[in-house]
Amino acid sequence: MEVLEELVNPSARIPLTQERRSWGVELYEPQSPSRVYISNVPAGTIVIRLDENFNVNRIFSEGTHARKRSDFLLIAEESRELIILHIEMKLNDGNRQLIRNQLLGSHCFCQYVQEIGRSFWRHDGFLGNARHRYVYFTGTDGTRKRAPSARALGALHDTPDTALAIDSPTHLNFKKLVGRSFPNA
Repeated sequence: MEVLEELVNPSARIPLTQERRSWGVELYEPQSPSRVYISNVPAGTIVIRLDENFNVNRIFSEGTHARKRSDFLLIAEESRELIILHIEMKLNDGNRQLIRNQLLGSHCFCQYVQEIGRSFWRHDGFLGNARHRYVYFTGTDGTRKRAPSARALGALHDTPDTALAIDSPTHLNFKKLVGRSFPNA
């Protein structure tokens, strides 16, 4: 985590907020009403607003999937284990293929960061043992008046193709998001 603290510009981060005896983070998109609060986030978690800060539009051609990336990355250390949570938020239902490509783009970003840590910090194992989890939220405008529901596209949401989809979230628990199962999935 020390390398990430040094590497990631503070202006690209979303700060954690303290609630009673734990930490949380509110994810939001500046130009939309999309908001989701994640509670029980491990202290020291780095939350990156990826979509807004990692602009590849001047490098990659328009129309290619290489320009896609998810909205947020949460990089946390819990019980001596590194967890990277890739998150995409959609006001409505969203296009499944587009969401997959956005999550895949954030995975590629992590590989890029991993190589920077290995090359410039000479940290051979940098991010190598991280557990990746992929989640996307739909109906994030807060207007839907139903309980959040989830559906897993695979037994474990550890690839963009098996991402966990959660509809109408407002308040979610970090441990449930990174675990093997989610209620109603």
